Amino acid sequence: MAKIVGVVMAVVVLMSGSVHAEPILFGQLRADYGFVDDNSDRHYRFNEQGSRLGLKGSSFINQHYDLTYIAEGESDIAGNDEIFSEVRQAWVGIRGRSAGGELRVGRHLSPARVAVVPVDMFVNQAADQRKILESDAVLDKSVVYLNRINEFAYAVALSTDSSNGHTATDFLVNYNNENTYIAAAYLKGYDQQRVSRLATTYLFPEGHKLGVAFEYLDNKGVGDSHKAFVVSAGYRLDENKLMKLQYGMNKSSSGGQAETLLGIGVDFDMSANTTLQFQYSTNRHRDHADEKETSVTVGVVYDF
Repeated sequence: MAKIVGVVMAVVVLMSGSVHAEPILFGQLRADYGFVDDNSDRHYRFNEQGSRLGLKGSSFINQHYDLTYIAEGESDIAGNDEIFSEVRQAWVGIRGRSAGGELRVGRHLSPARVAVVPVDMFVNQAADQRKILESDAVLDKSVVYLNRINEFAYAVALSTDSSNGHTATDFLVNYNNENTYIAAAYLKGYDQQRVSRLATTYLFPEGHKLGVAFEYLDNKGVGDSHKAFVVSAGYRLDENKLMKLQYGMNKSSSGGQAETLLGIGVDFDMSANTTLQFQYSTNRHRDHADEKETSVTVGVVYDF
């Protein structure tokens, strides 16, 4: 992984002397604090998971192509306490100036992961849809081609695991205009795991939003398969206040009771870059010793 990041950063340094290649610093800083009841303990928790910091940019190669690059670190959503402990993306690419297609090489977000992102109303909060849609992935060593034709876009990714022993194939096609988003994705994983995803959102003229995501995971007999869905809704009280609701369910093929997720929250836009967030969530998995986590949190998100 260090080699991938090193290549990207070397490209940034080499190209920074060009008038076409000034790197852009971007990211998101998050901080949540609240009460958590995980069925065995009740406590208050400070959480910065999901904070990101990165560099990105492009550089003129010739009249037909641009060089593109990105290097981005993220605080691990899985629970690691070290800030920016995970390399989220680190790739270099070549983008066509006329056709618009782009070829990228390096560490890349899985197209199947990206497909359902617009549905999630609680990104990196306790009600994050990734607790129900469990097959998100980052492709460690990948070659990705993506293109857009008007309102349609598609991506194809080929990747190997850390030992270069297995190959994964990932597809995405979507339609996206001012109000409507529709996507379908398919991932054939390293261990023959298959993941199919469908997602759609609709943004009403008044600013209200509805979203639905479906996932079918087929483990080909290696482990449990599942069917899962997430439904989300946002109601715009005014231009600065958004009420939101999210519900998800994950049903294992092995039977038993389904895992459920419920989130209720309010976002207050303090400025163009800063949002104050309140949320209540409960995540319950009765088949895992009746595991249940309930949380009430307040958080701040700053984008730059």
